[in-house]
Amino acid sequence: MAKILEKRLIRQPDVFYYKIAAPLVSRKASPGQFVIIRLHEKGERIPLSLADINPAEGTISLIVMAVGKTTSELSGYEAGEEILDLCGPLGMPTHVEQIGRLFLSAAGSAWPRSIP
Repeated sequence: MAKILEKRLIRQPDVFYYKIAAPLVSRKASPGQFVIIRLHEKGERIPLSLADINPAEGTISLIVMAVGKTTSELSGYEAGEEILDLCGPLGMPTHVEQIGRLFLSAAGSAWPRSIP
């Protein structure tokens, strides 16, 4: 089980930030990888991209837009609650050269402000 340590609404009404205790995942994860979560025994498995990795804290962060069944259900979870299954890190890490600034762009809704 993976405990939700922090939950914040970052865009009304449906975009949430989650900090999750996942020490093993945080030690092995690299930028560009993802995890698969399952909320409960009857839940579906869904992939979610890692938004942040903090091996020192043993945490990962996810940014989730509540658009489907499972992400909408996850939006009802609060800090202190647990996710039944968290599998990862999965996928190929993104290779990033240390040559200067990096700009990443992704599809999806426009963000009205930066994420603190």
